[in-house]
Amino acid sequence: MRKFWVAAVLALAMVGPATISVAPASASTPVHVVCVTSDWQHWRTGIHPNDCALHMRRACWCHAGFALLENLHWSNWGRHHARGRGRETYNGGVTVKQHVLLSRPQWGWTPWSGEVKFFSRVKIRNRFGRFALRLDVPHSRWLP
Repeated sequence: MRKFWVAAVLALAMVGPATISVAPASASTPVHVVCVTSDWQHWRTGIHPNDCALHMRRACWCHAGFALLENLHWSNWGRHHARGRGRETYNGGVTVKQHVLLSRPQWGWTPWSGEVKFFSRVKIRNRFGRFALRLDVPHSRWLP
């Protein structure tokens, strides 16, 4: 009987630490995306947003520095990328169907939830071609 308990304790000691592990906080927190609000002065974070004005990194705060996405439907929102479809509105009211791929998560900061990951790149495909843009990732209350 003693050999049985020794074998059981040794087996538990070898298997236990490998199976009992705590997942890091980032594994349970979804990746966010930065959306500029409709007043063009503030930003918010979104997890699979329906409408989002994406601001390009180091671009002007004029209309040319944004990708205005509407009616977004996300087929996948994961830790490494998010894939969806929607429409983009250009100057003059022209709307075009879009395929959107968000990728390259990076650590950033929000005043609401502290440090979280943000998608830092978007690939947009439409009838005019394919575009890859770098997105803002906030590290303080202000976007760069």
